[in-house]
Amino acid sequence: HGEHRAEVLRLLRVAVLEDDPAVMSLLEFGLCSRGVELYPLSSRAQLEDFAKLSAKVDVALIDLSPIQTDPESALAALRRQSPNVAIFLISGTVASHNAGQGISGWIRKPFELSEIFHALSQARRA
Repeated sequence: HGEHRAEVLRLLRVAVLEDDPAVMSLLEFGLCSRGVELYPLSSRAQLEDFAKLSAKVDVALIDLSPIQTDPESALAALRRQSPNVAIFLISGTVASHNAGQGISGWIRKPFELSEIFHALSQARRA
């Protein structure tokens, strides 16, 4: 079963916005070892620069803290670049604003890597 899941994630293009280096390391290790093409971003500026590139992504894992001042415009930039992107918020706090619009899911911190894999395999099937 684990083998099948790894196959589902292979070559999936995933942008990760996360300002905690320890969490980013965990995600990089867990996802890259399963063949995910990872784009690690640690700030809103990096996200906005990335959104100007032509690299399209299938999934985005977004920590809200780097974009908390205006999550809607940050996510809109990502959607312009990758219109079909599945966006999952990863955060310890529940969103009280409209970041929930058009969001594929919410992964609460602290999370297990298995929760991330599950979300990505759901996105791949969808």
